[in-house]
Amino acid sequence: MNIGQLVLRLMAGINDLVPMRMREVRRQLIIWPKLKKWLKGMKAQELSDPERDVVEFLWKSPFNASMIPYPSALKYRSSVVTVKFDKTKGMHYVMTQGKKLYYPASWQPYSIKAMHNQLLSEQDVDSPHRYEREGWGVRDGDVVVDAGAAEGFFALSVIDRARRVVLVESSPEWLPALRATFEPFFEKVVFVQKLIADETDDGHITLDEILRIEGRIDFVKADIEGGERSMLKGATATLAQQKLRLSIAVYHRRDDATVIGGCLTQQGYDVSLSSRLLLIEDFENGQFSLRRGICYAEKGKPVGSET
Repeated sequence: MNIGQLVLRLMAGINDLVPMRMREVRRQLIIWPKLKKWLKGMKAQELSDPERDVVEFLWKSPFNASMIPYPSALKYRSSVVTVKFDKTKGMHYVMTQGKKLYYPASWQPYSIKAMHNQLLSEQDVDSPHRYEREGWGVRDGDVVVDAGAAEGFFALSVIDRARRVVLVESSPEWLPALRATFEPFFEKVVFVQKLIADETDDGHITLDEILRIEGRIDFVKADIEGGERSMLKGATATLAQQKLRLSIAVYHRRDDATVIGGCLTQQGYDVSLSSRLLLIEDFENGQFSLRRGICYAEKGKPVGSET
């Protein structure tokens, strides 16, 4: 961190320095010895080009290890995020692409800054976690389902292009913030406080049920903490009847890329995976793995391979 960046952080407030310092100490004392051992084991193996890129970067810059193990992520480590407070709504927000993105009322500014930088890093053009890529993504007039909407960062980024956006988020923590964020777009937004799964009941909803209600789905973004396979089981009719484009997270389980990609291929979809890899850490046993981030799929039209 250079002097200018340090000054900016000090200006942002002392609360911002505390969690940053804690993260640095944790990484140095706990993660680095385990990461070093893992890297030595990886260097002894025959690696693919994507694996070699990650290992070489982390070997030279071990304290820059993160879920996005590439130099592109570094520009967001110390970027200054301006957090503002809306007295009327009682929530903090960050301006993104000229729009207000609200966070839950219980969140403090330093946590919001860290979260927002993470979101920016994940959706960077060079990130393996990016839901859209050059020449492919949400199109004008699409009906979009955002499964695992969370704070709504992705949905807000496509709201101007979409005809309608279905926000599926089961956590009650996010709903007030989502309603505040999408208040200017209420006429084209639907809120579903359920978990998208393979059945529809009081706490769950299937993609097929959303199709029945909406009548049309064009694009699905799904990042639901390992529930992606269940979502596909509840999407039989949707996958068959609609010419979908999908961006599905495939890093929550070790074999997600193979299982989810295979399922979509069997349904007649052209599939490709993000070319770069995510660094996944199992905090309980100190193990690391490299996994593809997103599966891109489209029916009837090749999406091109990044592999």
